[in-house]
Amino acid sequence: MKILLIGKGNSIKYIKKYLKHKNVEFVHAVFEHEFDNRYLLADESLINLNDINYAIKSPGIPETNKLYLKLKRKFIFINELDLLKLFNENVKTIVVTGSNGKTTFVSMLDYLLKKANKKTLVCGNSFSPITKYYKKFNCLDYLLIEQSSFQLHNLSMYNPFISLILNLHPNHLNDSYSLNSYYENKKNIYKYQNKNNYFIYDKKYINNLSTNANIIDKLTYPFLDKINSKFHKYKLNIDYIYTIFEVLGISEKFILKINDFKTLRFREEITFKNNITFINDSKSTSVQSTLFALSHINDLKSTILIIGGKDKGLNLHDINKYKVKHIICYGELCSKASNQLNNVLLSDTLNEAFNIAYNIKLDKKIILFSPAGSSYDQYDNYKKRGKHFDKLVKKL
Repeated sequence: MKILLIGKGNSIKYIKKYLKHKNVEFVHAVFEHEFDNRYLLADESLINLNDINYAIKSPGIPETNKLYLKLKRKFIFINELDLLKLFNENVKTIVVTGSNGKTTFVSMLDYLLKKANKKTLVCGNSFSPITKYYKKFNCLDYLLIEQSSFQLHNLSMYNPFISLILNLHPNHLNDSYSLNSYYENKKNIYKYQNKNNYFIYDKKYINNLSTNANIIDKLTYPFLDKINSKFHKYKLNIDYIYTIFEVLGISEKFILKINDFKTLRFREEITFKNNITFINDSKSTSVQSTLFALSHINDLKSTILIIGGKDKGLNLHDINKYKVKHIICYGELCSKASNQLNNVLLSDTLNEAFNIAYNIKLDKKIILFSPAGSSYDQYDNYKKRGKHFDKLVKKL
């Protein structure tokens, strides 16, 4: 067997280590800006390779990339998840996707499974690549895998033990052919499942299911009144976890341990300073996640919303439904915001946006930083963007 790897990044790095462990031959091609003599050059000459069984591209290479589309006519493309099938890894996986809230959900699920004395490990997307942990597969009860639409693209054979789609909303339209293509990538998660597998979903997001898996519509957790009210906004997560526990035969009493769960960084983190409530929601990289944050604001008339970042091709109009005092936009998203949003002020950087928000006079002011776009126009990732916002607050 011989595998062609295309692109760089963490996932390809660990796939190479995994293939070496399996004594599988591979060739690695990178693009011109990454090239040195250790690699093949990722150009049309790759079409001349004749002994390739499978190809894997880095998730960061868009499915609209012209070279990739040409190579796809010749090679069978698979992804990192497919390697678990290809090499008969028997670890039980719970694979989660959705447009928003994946990382929080997987972290909550991991926390509660551990409380139920299950050996688990989290990987994929916001975490480290799946193949980084191949030495631990046999020691686990469950491997929890978060997957983006980019990672599920080219899924060709793998069938998770449990798969789950949290929600579906428009996202990543700058990198996908269309909204339909984005949704179809997500739905790959259940495409190859069989009668020994389970697919959990919410009927309001998916119709016309085609899978051989046991299909389970999300159950409703019956003891929400026993859970701290600060977690009620995660009711959907709790319902899904309750459904998974029912499948696994785990007592629902462990779900009450959610009261001790520490929420993740840059997800609606609240700081009080100078009589202002600052909310750092830097993890918000889509319009839907910003709407989620706005839905938890009690006093919108005293709220200033800061958005900004890289335009992902999403429609901003729905933000207007929440009548905040002002919206301040910075970065690449400004062009669209000026056309689609009411009462919006424009700035170049987060520093400028923050200073404008801080100097607006309002009683009981709330400054919500929920960008509605990815960070990549000005930051390496949402964490660096969130840390920058924290520094601006601390400087006051």
